[in-house]
Amino acid sequence: MNKSKLVELYKKESMNVFKNIPTNKIVEFVDMVFEAYENEQTLFACGNGGNVASVQNLVVDLNMHPFVSEDKGAQTIFSEQLKYQGEEGDIVFGMSGSGNSKNVLEAFRVAKEKGMKTILVTRNSVNNCNDFSDLVISLEGTSEFPGQTGGNNNNFHFEDVLS
Repeated sequence: MNKSKLVELYKKESMNVFKNIPTNKIVEFVDMVFEAYENEQTLFACGNGGNVASVQNLVVDLNMHPFVSEDKGAQTIFSEQLKYQGEEGDIVFGMSGSGNSKNVLEAFRVAKEKGMKTILVTRNSVNNCNDFSDLVISLEGTSEFPGQTGGNNNNFHFEDVLS
């Protein structure tokens, strides 16, 4: 495949992933964030791997409005913060391509114990975080782009949509 065809394929696949997000899921996400803001509650964010950059970008964006951010870290860094800072009704927003990231899963488990709401963005609709999620936004798609196979299928496009 020549470079122009690869670029066109990549653009087409990324656009299709974004188009496939149900509008009602985006509206529900926005409603949850505004409700938390109006009730002076906290929105926590976590991610794994390359998603850490997307989460950091989300946190910076939300901090431009009066929302609280958290540092990123190892398997229990998110859940430990929630144990001491999270309150019933707060929201935990997690990004995990697989939906199985142990640090996000542990944060969601603690969040549910505390009566918090959880939102997961993933590229894998069948995952371990689903049982602890109030809202799952699954960025579905497949890719023929080189390097997009196996467990990481569609990962490039997943990260594109989140950026």
